[in-house]
Amino acid sequence: MNTPLAKTLYLDCFSGIAGDMFTAALLDLGLDFQGLSDYIARLKLDVVLEPQKTVVNGISATRFIVVDKTNQPMRHYQNIVDLLSNRLPDPDILNGCIKTFSLLAEAEAHIHNTSIDKIHFHEIGAVDTIVDIVSTYYGLKSLNVNKVVSSSLPWPRGMITISHGVYPLPAPATARLLCGVPCFGTNCEMELVTPTGAAIVRSLVDNYGPLPRCTPISIGYGAGSMSRADGIPNLLRAVLIEEESPQLNHDSIVTVEALLDDMNPEFFSNLYDLLIHNKGVIDLFTTPVFMKKNRPGFLLSVLCYEEKIHEVSELIIEQTTSLGVRISSQERLIVSRETISVSSPWGAVPVKVAVLPNGQQRFKPEYDVCANIARQHNIPLPNVYLTLNHLAYEYLATHK
Repeated sequence: MNTPLAKTLYLDCFSGIAGDMFTAALLDLGLDFQGLSDYIARLKLDVVLEPQKTVVNGISATRFIVVDKTNQPMRHYQNIVDLLSNRLPDPDILNGCIKTFSLLAEAEAHIHNTSIDKIHFHEIGAVDTIVDIVSTYYGLKSLNVNKVVSSSLPWPRGMITISHGVYPLPAPATARLLCGVPCFGTNCEMELVTPTGAAIVRSLVDNYGPLPRCTPISIGYGAGSMSRADGIPNLLRAVLIEEESPQLNHDSIVTVEALLDDMNPEFFSNLYDLLIHNKGVIDLFTTPVFMKKNRPGFLLSVLCYEEKIHEVSELIIEQTTSLGVRISSQERLIVSRETISVSSPWGAVPVKVAVLPNGQQRFKPEYDVCANIARQHNIPLPNVYLTLNHLAYEYLATHK
């Protein structure tokens, strides 16, 4: 029997995302409702699921409604974990659900300055949230989705009334969950991203950005429960795609730069050592430039991940004569790579293996390792490279 090909799901969140919109989009993509309904029945929550076909601004879409037939108890985090652990048979779905609820609990605990064991979930602990999250992971597995990519998420204006009172949008828990997620501001005064939607994105998304090079397979629209006043359809567009170059991975990085024309050149060696040993730094380089007073200087460029911006910026300002840095965000495409350990006449040696878009492999021993071998054994450096590349090829040929 042929195994279905794994797919990538692209979330086009032009109008935000909520738990019910995600499930609705999966149903619109072709998720079998009866299978979903039977799986949710395992939870014994006494709810009725209602998928509804609708038209939003002329676009055919699906709406997903959860009707609570009883007065459900307000559940704490551990109550939800116990419920899911006792009634969900699939470990992948269970682990995904617990991961998402953990993010929700941590966000609420941070907002209220307490622990996740003491947190009251309020709206987040409602039965429809449990159904939405379980439906999300069941749907992704049923549609054989193994990777999720998302656009940036909207950050609206206005206020929202929740259990604790009136608060600015996004709601406090949502805002906390959106830390580290690319966002764009909008003048829409309506909740566009719910806490559940933000937690699902944080749990699932591998990369953020525009639609990657791909072949779209099918498109589903999940409708929200409210209409936007600005005329933009309140929809989540989910696109099943086949990526053209699976070996090219999308990545987001930050470049931190500083111009230096009045620093002792000897200080650069110490600066480079400090930056290179910072685990968040990807690469760094200096470029000769002429400054505004026609003095020769250097442009220091440091590539790092977003979470390291402040640490790298402070290090540069402390260790150089610069009084400030410039920061720019960049997107990059990188090939898949791994480091293998190759047995050689000089012992086990690490060799980096990269998989090119055409499927071919490229080997590269690390220079420092090769240089040490050449010096210790009095061997020409090119010979070390040739030997290790040959051994790496043999290793991979026998370990496919």
